[in-house]
Amino acid sequence: MIGSRHHRQWLVRYIVKHTRLLHAIDRSRRQGNERGSPGEAIACVPPKHAARIGNARARWPVARTMKRPGIRAPGHGRTENSQLRPVSSASRRSGPSIRAGTNPKAPPKPWGLLRPRANSSPLGGAASLMDWATRFRIRNPSPAAASHFAGERRRPGGRASFRPMSSAAPVEEPAASEAKRRPSGESFIRRHLRTLAPYQPILPFEVLSARLGRRPEDIIKLDANENPYGPPPEVATALGSLKFPYVYPDPESRHLRAALAEDCGIESEYILAGCGADELIDLIMRCVLEPGDKIIDCPPTFTMYEFDASVNGALVIKVPRLPDFSLDVDRIVEVVKQDNPKCIFLTSPNNPDGSVINNEDLLKILDLPILVVLDEAYIEFSSLQTRMSWVKKHDNLIVLRTFSKRAGLAGLRVGYGAFPLSIIEYLWRAKQPYNVSVAAEVSACAALQNPTYLENVKNLLLQERERLFNLLKGIPFLKPFPSHSNFILCEVTSGKDAKKIKEDLAKMGVMIRHYDKKELKGYIRISVGKPEHTDALMKGLNALQL
Repeated sequence: MIGSRHHRQWLVRYIVKHTRLLHAIDRSRRQGNERGSPGEAIACVPPKHAARIGNARARWPVARTMKRPGIRAPGHGRTENSQLRPVSSASRRSGPSIRAGTNPKAPPKPWGLLRPRANSSPLGGAASLMDWATRFRIRNPSPAAASHFAGERRRPGGRASFRPMSSAAPVEEPAASEAKRRPSGESFIRRHLRTLAPYQPILPFEVLSARLGRRPEDIIKLDANENPYGPPPEVATALGSLKFPYVYPDPESRHLRAALAEDCGIESEYILAGCGADELIDLIMRCVLEPGDKIIDCPPTFTMYEFDASVNGALVIKVPRLPDFSLDVDRIVEVVKQDNPKCIFLTSPNNPDGSVINNEDLLKILDLPILVVLDEAYIEFSSLQTRMSWVKKHDNLIVLRTFSKRAGLAGLRVGYGAFPLSIIEYLWRAKQPYNVSVAAEVSACAALQNPTYLENVKNLLLQERERLFNLLKGIPFLKPFPSHSNFILCEVTSGKDAKKIKEDLAKMGVMIRHYDKKELKGYIRISVGKPEHTDALMKGLNALQL
């Protein structure tokens, strides 16, 4: 509380001066500086307070006297050679009635910013509050007032205005400044992914139905190597009796791995399950490859290897297959010696041609200092035995399998693999904890409970593969290749365009696969379906001959 008359009078004078300052700045903000400027408004404040005003770093103009009715500028009557000296500690304690520059013998020193203090005047917190209001208005000027902070020195007519201590950069509009500071979403993305070409997946029935204007039942889907017979009936029963779908799945998929161990003849400790074999391919690359490491790819083959390598920042060395689609083993040996790649991805039977890798070639590659990932997604349709048990003898071999083809569970995404114990330990650490859903694990276990159904479906597809191959040989513009899988690759001849054949068949409701890769531009791949699917395909192909 201020009790003396002197203090009350001083309080009135102090508030009046600060009120003039705030009104002057408000007028500048409202009227675009037509009746006053922030520089003139600051003239109302004693030097010791003016020096406190935020980023403005004000100093008094000394070239001429500021003439405003009723207000005397600090240093009134001084010449342009006059110097202002800093306010002494005593002056700061005595309040704003003591003017700066009363000692002409003091050496000239530049004005500096004085740190605000709550007890710098008898007003205490009130003065600090006004200092804050002043600083806020100076730091947040209107666009019109901001022009003075940007370096405007004189107003028309020669009247002096606010001058900053140093040259100020142009003040940007708030929206433009904010946009400049805000980074784009793309700037957060890893650089090599900004040019990544997306993987081209196969479309499901519901999407094809909307695009083709046909019911799903009227579409013959021979483009994704799916099992048209679907899973055993036990799968539907198991899905309908799920007890705990609201509980997270077992992160170790114990029931599934135990069932796989019995089915494959290898201990469960060597087995790891995943959300399809695709997840395991990516998991292997994430655990094995450093950015810039190299892999060997043998095109034409499953394009997921090259895609995942690009996602993980690896370099792909391509060793093309021979004209009969067999591996160029000699070239692989040379590349391993010259370029020191870290791993090689092989598929047997190979997608898209259905060729297989014999034991001799595989053992020769396993002797190299390279990790071999062998994809056996289609092994059930060949006469070969799985090499899953080989991982117990070869620390550089991984074998991948899937339920998509054999058991008709492509939509539920269940894959698995056999790994050396020295490798699988680290995959367990890096994999997502709940990567195999409850529905997927229950379905896979149910499918393995009916091996008779799985064997019968396999035999039906093998019989239809033979029939389809013989029928395709009768089409004059197609050259089919023998296959050990559930699909047949055909070279398009006689000047026909492979892509147009695919498009024309799609208009008839028959879907087949065509590739944009240069090594396969003149080829089409046809999945083995039911007999009625083959009949619809042949009807469409015969129509294209007319």
